[in-house]
Amino acid sequence: MNVAIDTHPYRERFVERLEANGDITSKRVREAFLAVPRHLFFKYYYRRQQNGWEYCPREETDSWYETIYSDEGLISLLDDDGHILSCGSQPAVMAWMLEALDVRPGQRVLEIGTGTGYNAALLAYLTGDPRLVTTIDIEAQTIAAAASAIGQAVGPGMTVVVGDGREGYAANAPYDRIIVTGGYPTVPLAWKEQLAQNGILACVIEPGLMSGAVTGGVLRAVKEGSRLSGHVVRRATFMLLHAGGIAQQSRRYPRLENMLLTIPARSSESPLFDPSALSSPDFMFLLYYDLPDFYWYVRREGSGMAKVYALRSHPEAALVIAPDGEQMELRGDERQARIFWNHLLRAYSFWLHLGRPGITDYKFEMPGEEGFLSITMPTGTVWPFAP
Repeated sequence: MNVAIDTHPYRERFVERLEANGDITSKRVREAFLAVPRHLFFKYYYRRQQNGWEYCPREETDSWYETIYSDEGLISLLDDDGHILSCGSQPAVMAWMLEALDVRPGQRVLEIGTGTGYNAALLAYLTGDPRLVTTIDIEAQTIAAAASAIGQAVGPGMTVVVGDGREGYAANAPYDRIIVTGGYPTVPLAWKEQLAQNGILACVIEPGLMSGAVTGGVLRAVKEGSRLSGHVVRRATFMLLHAGGIAQQSRRYPRLENMLLTIPARSSESPLFDPSALSSPDFMFLLYYDLPDFYWYVRREGSGMAKVYALRSHPEAALVIAPDGEQMELRGDERQARIFWNHLLRAYSFWLHLGRPGITDYKFEMPGEEGFLSITMPTGTVWPFAP
């Protein structure tokens, strides 16, 4: 017979690590993480393996609780094809966003992206009353389990609903705070409209909604009058918000036999395009916003794996980085290849001209129905992605 493990030592070590890394900086957020048991929100999780996913049910073992109380995002829901539908976010990012949100007792909060319900319970602790928190998620499969765990952790009264979080939840608006635990390329108008005056929005903006972007940034914005403005304060990535299920992207892989251009990938001279930029989150942030249909994959060439970069809008051309990383080749249909190469060069040149801006160099403003990212330089302000 298994004996229930006392989780307080795990929680204390968990919080100490988050504090040591600078993710928890305030007494109130520290108390919330100590008070709300994360293990209540996981009856199981999935761990990625070489040949698929491993199902890890709850166990009264040291290793189980060490995993639950680690700084690790945990996959909590997959579809029949093994695509991720929901997960428990990385605690460090959660803590950092809660610090940025600065929730005060008595404030009304909207959380978009319920997931396991753990973050909603932390919000309930910070507001002092679960009835002040509304949380919404598109995945109906997660809501019942999340609502049960939330009630067990912080008591009844929270509004837990199924819906498209991109539309917010007008019934309980206005909100003093809105937190979004899923990535999205911009701020939907509904979030701005449902935020109270002087209210704070914390969300992760991630470019390339349809392109598999791997990085984004935490946006902290404040509503003053009819304007929402703020800046990107930290790198972060979340599962992308979606309309339910995972829509499969049509991806016609380029025919790569026709080689048009070969360029050393490790030239000592200043190259037109440095392929190492494709490994830079800062450049990729700009590139995915500039070319939202950009994507990449790997394919076997000879005895190694080559990286292939392409555009969905021009599927018969690609840039291929050789397995040894020594050269890159532009291949495919000549006309489409020229267009793709020019797009890539322009984005790279623009990034260099701006001084290689990082994700946290971007400011955000939403004076009307649309939001814009900008970069302030010594010579003026640039809106890189404005129409």
